[in-house]
Amino acid sequence: MLAWTPSSNPQQSPLAGDAGSELDAADHARLQSQLQLFERARAHLPRDPFPHYLAHLRLRSGERTSDVLFLHGSQPDRVAEPELIIANWQTSRFAEVLFGSDEGARYELKTPQGRVQGEVLELNLTSFQDAELAQLLTPRWRITRGADRSWRRFARAGALLAPRSQEEQERTPSLIDVTLDPAQRGAVELPATTSVLLLGEAGHGKTTVALHRLARLYKEAPRSFRAAVIVPTDGLRRLIEPLLRSLGVDVEVEVFDRWAAQQAREVFQDLPERESVDASAGVIRFKRDPALRLALKQLAAPRRSRAAAPRPAARKPRRSSKALARRRDLLHLFGDSALVAQVMAGSAQTFGAHVQAEVLEHARVQFSRTSEEEYAHVARSRLRTVDGRPIDEGTPLQDAGSIDSEDYAVLFELDRMKAAQRERLPLEPPLYDCLLIDEAQELAPLELALIGRSLAPGGSMIVAGDADQQTDATVYFTSWEHSMRELGISAYERVVLPVSYRCPPEVVTLARSLLRSSSEGPAAAATSAAASPQLPFVHALNECHLARWLCEELQQLGARDPSASVALICRVSHTARRLQAALHQRNLGRLVLDGQFLFRSGVNVTELDQVKGLEFDYVIIPDASPGTYPDTPEAHRALYVAVTRTRHQLLPGAVAGQTPLLALPGLIP
Repeated sequence: MLAWTPSSNPQQSPLAGDAGSELDAADHARLQSQLQLFERARAHLPRDPFPHYLAHLRLRSGERTSDVLFLHGSQPDRVAEPELIIANWQTSRFAEVLFGSDEGARYELKTPQGRVQGEVLELNLTSFQDAELAQLLTPRWRITRGADRSWRRFARAGALLAPRSQEEQERTPSLIDVTLDPAQRGAVELPATTSVLLLGEAGHGKTTVALHRLARLYKEAPRSFRAAVIVPTDGLRRLIEPLLRSLGVDVEVEVFDRWAAQQAREVFQDLPERESVDASAGVIRFKRDPALRLALKQLAAPRRSRAAAPRPAARKPRRSSKALARRRDLLHLFGDSALVAQVMAGSAQTFGAHVQAEVLEHARVQFSRTSEEEYAHVARSRLRTVDGRPIDEGTPLQDAGSIDSEDYAVLFELDRMKAAQRERLPLEPPLYDCLLIDEAQELAPLELALIGRSLAPGGSMIVAGDADQQTDATVYFTSWEHSMRELGISAYERVVLPVSYRCPPEVVTLARSLLRSSSEGPAAAATSAAASPQLPFVHALNECHLARWLCEELQQLGARDPSASVALICRVSHTARRLQAALHQRNLGRLVLDGQFLFRSGVNVTELDQVKGLEFDYVIIPDASPGTYPDTPEAHRALYVAVTRTRHQLLPGAVAGQTPLLALPGLIP
């Protein structure tokens, strides 16, 4: 469908030195029909910046032939003239035909008058320049107007995603059923009491080694052995659980937020059942900042009378019979403007001026009474909503009576500080003989401290991570040494795994260039073009064209490699939602924003934060544009994570040009 070009400029010719060919009679007739259609429709098209449309369908239903023109925007379908319909490419009912059918195919469409059947006579993707048609994409050709205003056609290339070999298609990839190399085997066989820090680039087998080591400890330990695996995402949890079962290991695997909630509810008895849904990124980052300990220290100090009592003689600390921290302490902490300002001033991070107000307001709402509580004197039947949801849901008060998942670690730290001030031993969370933390770079210092306190005396820790894959903007990560100190692990074995097993060589080269260019500048990224000639970059003139290309490309891949697992990785969820809506018209692609991935086969349309620690046969990055991946350290790490999820093939692309982090040969839709 696409034609190679040596430049990233989508206005250049498809092939260097290729002048194309003259139009045959059929192409000439199609072009003339399109030009006439544009003149006919010009008066009905938006004029900002000039009249244009993105795609065209010519449909025949019975004796009736209609033309449908697709636009950007939010306008509903409208009949501009008899048999001329102006539609929105995302929301129109005709989008079902645009993305779900091919030229010459039969279609069936639901309309207000019932189901309508017909045939797709023509399907064209269009682009305009200066209010004139500049390009027409037909099923076979790319028809382009040159500088001399003559029209030429260029053949469109075949599928870009190459199917795996028959042997690869029949073999089920496994993180567990592998032969460990000497470095990996050495880490697995370290003494049982030794804590280990497993480091390495993406695809070097950190998770594999960590799980094999846990399996060894589990099988050699007594029956009372208690262990847990803690991960940052549900997708990684769902991947690891069956792998451990295949190794004969029965331990809990949990996302940190849910695990922390379980630990906290064992110790603190006054926590609300509901967790918040409205906490802003600024509030979350504030609550995960280690500078919070400055305010916690003040809050933990015991109140002394003016005539302070004499300090008693030193005695052995005794354990508290109940937690010294309470939920109401969170209101004192996050509802006090002076304390909030102190934390922001003492932080190594930069907080916007708006964050202080967000923290204070969020605390006010959380400690407000819910409407059900406020009107408890009213008959329950009169407090019911039509849809059965809580009264406050969807309002500014929907977080009333809730707690944040970040608060659990804060409460444990405050309880520890209060106990120390009072020369007592704090209440401990439930303890484990072994804890495995995967993707540990995504955990904040206070969260690591909570995990460390959950390790039983004499227990061992397995920590796996890669600082270059740290993508959560709310995490404060400085170094692995600092992370291990927060975990309370002073003696541990540091193992750096040297060999990549997941990604193809050209992807490894590209990934390493992203890490180099983060510190060395764009010149390092340019080396990826020469070193990775097998990696093209797909340029689309707009998201409608991109979505149509994805439908065709993925359908062809499904026919040629039916067992393949595919991830369409977008940086943010709203892009994933839009593209999946188009793919849905061909029953392609599941929207995965909750970790419910298909690891064996199928297309997963998802966002970057969902894929940490995961791998797929094919990875498509459809939004690798300058705006989505600018030249910042955060974007370098994010793109590094995205490209290294693939086992077989990577295909990046974008609508608004190529990110400066890459320098790959471009393809024009």
